[in-house]
Amino acid sequence: MANPIFHLYQLQKLDSRLDFIHDRLIRIDSILGDDVRIKQAEEILADKKKKHHDLQIKLRDIEEIIKEKRIIIEQSEASLYGGGIRNPKELQDVQKEIESIKTNIQRLEDSQLEIMMELEMTEKSVLSAEEDLNSITSCVFREHSQLLAEKDGLEKDLHKLIQEKTAAAGQINQENLQLYENLRKKNKGIAVSIIEDNCCSACGVSLTPAECQAAKSPASLKFCSSCGRLLYAG
Repeated sequence: MANPIFHLYQLQKLDSRLDFIHDRLIRIDSILGDDVRIKQAEEILADKKKKHHDLQIKLRDIEEIIKEKRIIIEQSEASLYGGGIRNPKELQDVQKEIESIKTNIQRLEDSQLEIMMELEMTEKSVLSAEEDLNSITSCVFREHSQLLAEKDGLEKDLHKLIQEKTAAAGQINQENLQLYENLRKKNKGIAVSIIEDNCCSACGVSLTPAECQAAKSPASLKFCSSCGRLLYAG
């Protein structure tokens, strides 16, 4: 007489493999649909590009201000040396204004030089971020290629296992099959636990020799006194 627990254990092995495949397929679809590494690299690149762009605008603004001040100097010097101004006090005021503007231009040119140096550094950081993004993208695409191949293999296994499960379930009476399904729901997908070293492999509790012997009997099903799973002696 065939031990009914043998067929239940075979069904358990098939279901465990099916559970793994379902979980793995969900995980693969999640990875393929939303890879955080590329998003993070894109955000870093966008941030560095913005900083570089802001510096370019700042540099252009300073260049425009310097240009305007040089025009003012040219106009003031034309008035100063063109003979249009004869009042000594007015001549002195124009000279002071020219010197003040030149001093201001010097400060602006110092700032201009600092920004140009910073621009050079941000340009390098942008290039580095672009290289990082390209490298990560290539890596992710390679991984995706492997994941797609894995997914294809898992889907083929899934189809085969479903057929095997149908055949295995057909060898189990309805009462035992319902018991098995109830235990699966109650015990995180594991209804049948194999006995290893006189212990329930699912919860680890030690079993008495009598319990181990009873689990070998084809007359009835034996349950773990701790976790309630069916015991299979092998």
